[in-house]
Amino acid sequence: MYKTITWQKIFLLITIFYGSILLIITPAFQTQDEVPHFIRAYSVSDNIWTPQKKDVGVGSYMPISINSFWLKYKNLLFNPFEKITIKEILDTSKIKLNKQSQMFIIHRTSMVYSPLAYIPYAIFLKIAKIFNFSPFIMLYTCRIVSLIIYLIIGYFAIKNMPLLKSITVVVLTYPMHIALCSSITIDAILIPLGVLFFAKILKFTICIEEKEISRKEFFLLIILAISLALIKYNFILTFLIFLIPKRFFGRNYIKKIIIFFSLTLYSSFLWFCYCGDMTFETFKIANWHEQLNFILENKIRYLTILFETIRENYKFYYMSSIGILGNINIKLPKLVYIIYLFLIPLSIFYDSSQKKEMKKLNFLKQIFIIFLFIIHTFAVFTLMYITFNPVKNNIINGVHGRYFAIFLLPLFVILFQYFHKYSK
Repeated sequence: MYKTITWQKIFLLITIFYGSILLIITPAFQTQDEVPHFIRAYSVSDNIWTPQKKDVGVGSYMPISINSFWLKYKNLLFNPFEKITIKEILDTSKIKLNKQSQMFIIHRTSMVYSPLAYIPYAIFLKIAKIFNFSPFIMLYTCRIVSLIIYLIIGYFAIKNMPLLKSITVVVLTYPMHIALCSSITIDAILIPLGVLFFAKILKFTICIEEKEISRKEFFLLIILAISLALIKYNFILTFLIFLIPKRFFGRNYIKKIIIFFSLTLYSSFLWFCYCGDMTFETFKIANWHEQLNFILENKIRYLTILFETIRENYKFYYMSSIGILGNINIKLPKLVYIIYLFLIPLSIFYDSSQKKEMKKLNFLKQIFIIFLFIIHTFAVFTLMYITFNPVKNNIINGVHGRYFAIFLLPLFVILFQYFHKYSK
């Protein structure tokens, strides 16, 4: 008997196919920030959980052989016209790991992140070190781990979505996201985790059935929220829990909400307090003390800078959310970006994955989602302005479209409501 293929299986087929190709053909360290993420994963495998701060900067001690391996690919960085031959790539695979000879390597951009996201990589790196695998094998093993994690979490995220499964597949298979999940990056964990968390929230928000959240499901929400809060401080998304009606929490609504945010925000706050100064002192061109004072003393001017930045770069944000590959220097054909302009609304309009009667998000909940998105956007731009830009800079550099990926689906649900009828 003919059986319709599920959306999560479509996701697996697309991601495995294109992810495997990108994993193989992309030279080492030629996706954004793969260098610092690989080094951070290796340091966690050495049980270095927290940042190490020296006079020269923030980083960790690494085998010199890993640095030698990375230097073989350095000329390719930010230069899409520079090429490397297969013979040169194979030659780098011959560089042996020498754990005894070490040097301090600066990698500010990844040391400030919680080690939580690097644990899966660290486990396999520990095994690789036991067998004395080369840095080449280590890197590609971590890429495979990254792809597998993305596939597993993404599969269950789509499976748990009560509706909009088609657009969820579209978002999770953006060329940008497939490129990220086939490299070493914490975004391969962050993005599908955010989708899974929202899927769980949406399940109780629009469900007709009067079913109380079980202890197991509440515990899962807490684990997901803590993970999001620790990975790149994405705690704003966790406030979506307020979309769930009170009655689904039973008699102890206030108690459960307090437990939820106490664990979520406290864990993020502790890590931030521990390495917050390193977070803000990421780049030499920035001075977070002066930049923050400038923002507080010139609020209107800063808002003008923010709006002007968005106005001048909105096309880049769209394109970099869909996909600008490599180190954000390899654009896709223009036709791809045009296709997604039509594919996204069509996927929302013609979505047929809704199997049960659903409730409609009321006006206040829609406003709440939009409000959180605005807060998230403001936080992203402000954090980048403080850490990545010269003081009083007239534009905010360093923001990419993928930073807003975890809020796409909540916004798409609002659009979905105007295309489909729900029960009242």
